[in-house]
Amino acid sequence: MSLTPIQVDKVCTDLQTAVRVEKGSKKVRKIEPDFYRSVLETLRTLRIEADGAVASDIEKYMKIKERIKQVETDFTVFFQLRFSKLMKLSLHKIDGEEWNQLTSEEKEFLEKQKQTIQDLVRRFTDTSEKEVTAPTVSAKEIEQQADLEGKKTAGEYLLLRITSDLPPISQPEGDYFLRNNDIVHLKEGFANMLIARKWAEKIQI
Repeated sequence: MSLTPIQVDKVCTDLQTAVRVEKGSKKVRKIEPDFYRSVLETLRTLRIEADGAVASDIEKYMKIKERIKQVETDFTVFFQLRFSKLMKLSLHKIDGEEWNQLTSEEKEFLEKQKQTIQDLVRRFTDTSEKEVTAPTVSAKEIEQQADLEGKKTAGEYLLLRITSDLPPISQPEGDYFLRNNDIVHLKEGFANMLIARKWAEKIQI
């Protein structure tokens, strides 16, 4: 629903006042609950007026376009000033007085921002070791697969880094007890089997 010229004038004046208040205060000051919606509706009304004047009154059209540009500029300044303060608020606990200064849009933004920061803090401070899940495969299955791979290749060896905890594996040269992050030198057939199952990574030397 379009605004009347008087309503448009009031919103433009309120916006300029809000810019001055934000520039002169380090704290977030209270604004009208429908402030953002009013600015949006004002821009929508002015753009409709501009579309109606473009074909019939070019001078009026240019004046309206200039006013639209001024509203957009004022709002950008207001937004940057106000939301820089909201970003600071998101870093600490907000008291009731501060919370009551905010519009519904700002409260929603602040809640999401605080959640994002809390998630980041948890990521940086979580030092607990993640549980390593062993592959769901039997030692016998690994041994059979390794034996098959071993018959395909000669006696070359590969240097590997193990990426999972594995059950004990019996090979002709002995038993292997492989654990996550172990660095080992294994026969090529056995090594290729582990790599194929993503239980090891080849180390290039």
